[in-house]
Amino acid sequence: MNLMRNAAGGLAILAATVGGVAAVAFALGAWIAPAASLAEPTPTPEPTFDLAVAPDAIGGSLEITGDRTGSMMLDTSTGTGGRREIRDDGAVVVMPGEDTVQLSGVDGHIRLDARTGTVMHIAYDGLSIYLDPGQCTVTHGAINQANELMAALIECSDIADVRGQGVISVAGVVALPADALRGRGDLPPTGGIVDLEGTMITFDDAEIFLDGEPLQETGRIQWGIFTADRASGILVEYESEPDRLFLRGAHSNDEDASLEEPCPIAAEKLGRINEYTRVMRLEIDCIDVAVAGGGTTSVTGTIVAEVIQGYTDTLNEP
Repeated sequence: MNLMRNAAGGLAILAATVGGVAAVAFALGAWIAPAASLAEPTPTPEPTFDLAVAPDAIGGSLEITGDRTGSMMLDTSTGTGGRREIRDDGAVVVMPGEDTVQLSGVDGHIRLDARTGTVMHIAYDGLSIYLDPGQCTVTHGAINQANELMAALIECSDIADVRGQGVISVAGVVALPADALRGRGDLPPTGGIVDLEGTMITFDDAEIFLDGEPLQETGRIQWGIFTADRASGILVEYESEPDRLFLRGAHSNDEDASLEEPCPIAAEKLGRINEYTRVMRLEIDCIDVAVAGGGTTSVTGTIVAEVIQGYTDTLNEP
């Protein structure tokens, strides 16, 4: 910005010094310059989408045939990226639009389920088409490692408008975040059940966020997994060396158990959703472990969790 101010100041001084002479010279130069010397404006090339080429930007181009014909250019996206926000208290909040990804243009849109990478809905020229899994095929293509965008071929044959207004076929290439196109694949959904001294704690989903600050006294990172009403949950700890999770406590409406010593959790790596999210199956088998204040408790169960590590680094990238 300072550079621009300095440049503007220099131009003002120059204009004040030689303003009249420069104006005359400019006018004469424009009058005697041949028309051929004036450069023609260069048109901006239209974006192209190729399954074999790593994409630089989100978008797409679809060809429509059948009862409607034409091309649908897609240049606006919503719900992409699976964005999360981190609150001041360290909690991770999944933002709306996580489960769907939509590419839109002036003629319509295509919407995908980001959890599975399947096409859910297509709108074009007054047609509204809701799709079941398997009605469209999505073939994955090249990935741009710098921006994590993937090219994908979308093919939908003889798909019908929900109101019986027409039948079309759709084919073309889109560019979207690889996470949204791959979905979870065959990875199981998160959640599970833990037995705390006979009280069953059911988790509808589970995430463990490992980008927090470690505790000074132990060097471990703590994170809680809670039920939907947050009335029950477990407390886990993560130790980077040797990359291991521990159970630190559990609580329900009937019991609150803080373990005197962390109990190791057997963790099985099931796969990755993206570069910072891995899916793990946690087997908790803590029998007759000592609790703070005296006595013992038992905590057992199985949880499938998304373990997020390195996500905070992506927030600081330019």
